[in-house]
Amino acid sequence: MEEKNKKLRLANKSRDDFSANTSHEMRNPLHSIMHTAQYVLDNPENNITAKDRNDLNLLVQVGRKMSMLINDLIDLSQMRKHNLRLDKKAVDLHVQIKIVLDMLAHVMIKQTIQEQE
Repeated sequence: MEEKNKKLRLANKSRDDFSANTSHEMRNPLHSIMHTAQYVLDNPENNITAKDRNDLNLLVQVGRKMSMLINDLIDLSQMRKHNLRLDKKAVDLHVQIKIVLDMLAHVMIKQTIQEQE
């Protein structure tokens, strides 16, 4: 029984290490994508259509949400190591709800187009 417990603890540690490492590795390219999209949006020399502007804004918003999820995974691994510091702060639910609704609207439009094809 002790041997099985030891193996389970080792498996849990391996899973946690993998999750933490993967989360860190995902964060850098995600932030590069977000910064590039934001640069295109903010640069007045870029003549982009309103649709492209909306798509880039959505990309930045979804990227921010994914970044928060990645941070949650990193926090979870820190919690498991008993090494987490909490920062309590207010959350603007209207902004979060808008992000989710924008993501869902984009998915629904894409799904409708695919169904029509």
